[in-house]
Amino acid sequence: MNLLGAHLFSDHQPLEMDKVFKTTIGPWWDYIDPYYQQIQEETTWKALPPVIIAAFKYLGCDEHSPTFINIYRMAYFAGYIHTTVKDVEEGQEHDRKMQFSVLIGDLLFGRLLQLLVEADKKKIMMPFAAMICTINEGRVMKHKMNAGAETAVEKIYASLYETIFLSAAIIAGREKEFRDMYRRLGLNLGMAIELTNVPDLQNKADKYQTAARDIFKQINQQSRLQNSLLEKLIKLCSPSNDNGKTAVI
Repeated sequence: MNLLGAHLFSDHQPLEMDKVFKTTIGPWWDYIDPYYQQIQEETTWKALPPVIIAAFKYLGCDEHSPTFINIYRMAYFAGYIHTTVKDVEEGQEHDRKMQFSVLIGDLLFGRLLQLLVEADKKKIMMPFAAMICTINEGRVMKHKMNAGAETAVEKIYASLYETIFLSAAIIAGREKEFRDMYRRLGLNLGMAIELTNVPDLQNKADKYQTAARDIFKQINQQSRLQNSLLEKLIKLCSPSNDNGKTAVI
């Protein structure tokens, strides 16, 4: 657990999250477990819980954090499974294993939409669907159109953080202007976190961390919260902080 995680989680909470996630997937777990083991060291996978907790807690709706941790992790997991399917040119065989990977990913996306309905989060449906489209667009641009790495990171990864913050603002009942500002905070924070893990782009992470910090200052002028988890997260995610690495790795 990283430094930020130590602030956010008690020792049992990661295990509780895993338990909820496995229960949600249900009878398919034995088939999905190999992918689950592979994803454990993914930066985004580990970043999602603390980011969601910080974003929701700042707006006073942290009771929704467990639900959205489950939802966004499942979204990332489904996309991760789909990315294991390569093109024929990359040596992918159209065998049962490939078909199974596609079906499992589709199954998770279906379960994901069901979760949103069950949790009565229908007002999140539109931004969530837009996020899925953006992620898929980013993958196409990256693999088929030779898009720049920074653009790919923004669409494939940072859009998750962007939608997390937008979801929190919607759940908290904030007005449109605030929702847009909070969404931009999430996007810049996500870029700062993710770019620290792209060797050729680490030097660009600071500008996004600075942008996130500036947006947060504007937002915090109203609430004037001191030492919030979100403020700590923004400070710690800079690649040039005292630890010399991003806080969420």
